[in-house]
Amino acid sequence: MMLGYILVEDIFDEMSQNISYIKLNCYLKEGRKS
Repeated sequence: MMLGYILVEDIFDEMSQNISYIKLNCYLKEGRKS
């Protein structure tokens, strides 16, 4: 049970990092256009 919880938390961390990275990339691309 505990192992599953840790795994989910790991995946969640990974997802938030990926989302932040994608947002940063979009922001930089938009910044270059203007």
